[in-house]
Amino acid sequence: MEDSLCHDCGVVATPEHIVLRCKETEEIAKEKRKTLEGREITDVLRNPKDVTVLRELANKIAAYHRMKFLPGGGESRWCLKS
Repeated sequence: MEDSLCHDCGVVATPEHIVLRCKETEEIAKEKRKTLEGREITDVLRNPKDVTVLRELANKIAAYHRMKFLPGGGESRWCLKS
């Protein structure tokens, strides 16, 4: 179970946590997260405009994490189990 914990937050690294709450990506995600703040994920997924924001946010965070694994792209730790 420890391997599935987010290294920065100490909680289970679910996709919802990684995209909407993880401290590691707080700076790059705060603007889009603010749009979705306080909303249940089921409500977000029912609203096409919110789905677009969620998709953009997920893509931005995925790109950040991909860069960590490229040569010279930063340290090689990630919130998700490898």
